[in-house]
Amino acid sequence: MKRSFLKYLVTSLLVFLVIFSFLFSRGYFDPLIKVYANKLESTDKNENIDDKEKEIENNQLQNEQIAKDEFTEASILACGDIMFHMPQNRAALDIKTGEFNFDENFMYIKNILQETDFSMANFETVVNPETKLSGYPNFNSPKETLEAIKNAGFDLLSTANNHSFDRGKSGVLSTIEEIEKIDLEYIGTNKTPETERTRTYDINGIKIGILCYTYGLNGHINNEPYLVNEIDKDNILEDINRLKDKSCDKIILFIHWGTEYANYQDDQQIDIEKFARENGVDIIFGSHPHVIQKAVKYDIEDRDDFKYTIFSMGNFLSNQRGQYLNNNYYTEDGIMVKLTLKKNMTTGETKLKNIEYIPTYVHRYNDELGWHYRIVPVKQALNGEIDELIMTDALKNLLTNSLERTASIIDLD
Repeated sequence: MKRSFLKYLVTSLLVFLVIFSFLFSRGYFDPLIKVYANKLESTDKNENIDDKEKEIENNQLQNEQIAKDEFTEASILACGDIMFHMPQNRAALDIKTGEFNFDENFMYIKNILQETDFSMANFETVVNPETKLSGYPNFNSPKETLEAIKNAGFDLLSTANNHSFDRGKSGVLSTIEEIEKIDLEYIGTNKTPETERTRTYDINGIKIGILCYTYGLNGHINNEPYLVNEIDKDNILEDINRLKDKSCDKIILFIHWGTEYANYQDDQQIDIEKFARENGVDIIFGSHPHVIQKAVKYDIEDRDDFKYTIFSMGNFLSNQRGQYLNNNYYTEDGIMVKLTLKKNMTTGETKLKNIEYIPTYVHRYNDELGWHYRIVPVKQALNGEIDELIMTDALKNLLTNSLERTASIIDLD
């Protein structure tokens, strides 16, 4: 009985399949298939329409949110080495009064600094009023140098460099004292072991943290290491983490490193730059080589943001002339780097928005009044934008050559 039923079931199934195949091949099911296909297509279209509508709605919501968000911006400017050799000191001295005035050094760039929210530079000398003035190799400069820097519009000076210890501990402390007297900020040297090595500043609602170090002290023996921040990875990492704990929006490293008069980075620069950047530093400003070195922009994946390094900003002010340095005229050039930061005050996200380069040239000349040193913003001068500047063919040639040298290292566009 069971076998008979099973045989009947198999036979019925085979007959059904034969009949179904015959009808399918003759197109009897085509109308049903078309109806079902149309329904599926209609469903897919509706789903696609729904998805597009949702996407449009989400974009509108995002745009509305962005429109509601509040933003703030801050500009930060950095430049390289400020040095005062003895010819510069003599040029600034009024023989009749016995007083120094260095204001003219900065007269052409003062408006640029004062239009910037926060400006910094490397102060590569010492101010110790109790000892004799001197230039290279052991600097000691008049206190009026600091007054001119303050008058120009600078906010912060890096004091960690290879000349920090030119006058020993007393020179470190006296420089700090003279800087504090005129309400300038400094970083890189410290009065006590307990002094905080890092700095934080609120600039238009954007909190920046700054750390600063030098590669060495020209062989001077410093038995109290706290006085000058020297490059040490453990200290750098400690300081980065301290600034992170303070919820800084961006972290800046101002560092004195590299090989003098070389337009390329050395091994220490490459190593420390990578270490600092990978551990949380966003911006690196380099000094010491006395010539400009390359800049690098590191785009951050999946964010409209980037990290930035310039390995050396060259000489901002000095008496280092190409004619004295085997025709290395790059020592007469510098560059001001102006970065714009933008913060979403609603989300707290801060991004680097823009880089502006302002090439500079140290113009040294003499007239019936004596020698003069003036920092000239090259492009502005060549474009006739500096009213006080008398443009001669000789100066135009110097500025044009300077711009060409700088453009060979930095992409100025």
